[in-house]
Amino acid sequence: MSVTQIMADDIRFVIDKLTDINAGKTDSILAGKLDLEKIGVVGHSLGGAAAYNLALNDSRIKAAINLDGAVYAIPNANKSNAPFLMLANDENGIQSIIKGEPFMLKLEEIRAEDQEAVASAYGGKEAYMDIYRKQKRAASGLAETLKAEDSLLVIKGSAHMKFSDIGLFLGLGFRRFIGINGETSSEECLDIARAVTLNFFNRHLKDGTKDSLESVFRQYPKLQKAKWS
Repeated sequence: MSVTQIMADDIRFVIDKLTDINAGKTDSILAGKLDLEKIGVVGHSLGGAAAYNLALNDSRIKAAINLDGAVYAIPNANKSNAPFLMLANDENGIQSIIKGEPFMLKLEEIRAEDQEAVASAYGGKEAYMDIYRKQKRAASGLAETLKAEDSLLVIKGSAHMKFSDIGLFLGLGFRRFIGINGETSSEECLDIARAVTLNFFNRHLKDGTKDSLESVFRQYPKLQKAKWS
C-alpha cells in the first residue's frame, strides 16, 4: 500500500468520524451543525496525491486541489470524479504532467553503471519496471483528467517546495542549497496558491458564487494555464 493511499484512508477516517459527530453518535456541540455535502480537500506533494485519490474514489469529496504532487491513483473510465484542479511548478514538473510522463525514469534512461543499484531499491529490475508501468498509467490518467477539465495551472518561476511554508523560514542561500529555486518568491507562490484555492472552493462548495479564476489571473500575472499541445 502506498503512502498516499494511507493518507487518503486517514482522510476518509476523519470524514467518517465527522459524520458520526454530525449524526449525534458522539457527544459534541457540533452535532447537526456540519455541512458534509460540501467537502473539499487540498494537499501539497504527497498530500496533493492523496487529494487526487479522493477526488477519483470518494463521492463525498465535492472538490479537490493538488498542489504540485506526483500522483499514484488511476482514474476509472466508468466513474466520474469530483471537480479537480492542479497547481504545478515550472521548474521540472509541468512538461512531464502535460505529456503524461511519470517523474521516475525508465530503467534504460538511468546510467548503465547505476541501474543495478537504483533497481535494487525497488526490489530488482522487474519490480522497478512494474512500478514504472503503473506510474505511467497514473500519469497518463492525470493528464487526461486535467486536459478534460482544463484545470492545470502553473506559477512561473516557482519550485516544488515553494508551495509549502518551508521557504518562509529559510535564508535565500540555504533555500538554493537544498534546491528551492525559481525567481518567484515563496511568499508570492503561497499568495497565489491561497488565492487559487479559495476561488476554486468558493465556486464549487458555496452556492451562488460565480467568481471565475479570471480575477485571480488578472491579480497574479505569473499564474498561467497550461498549454496543451
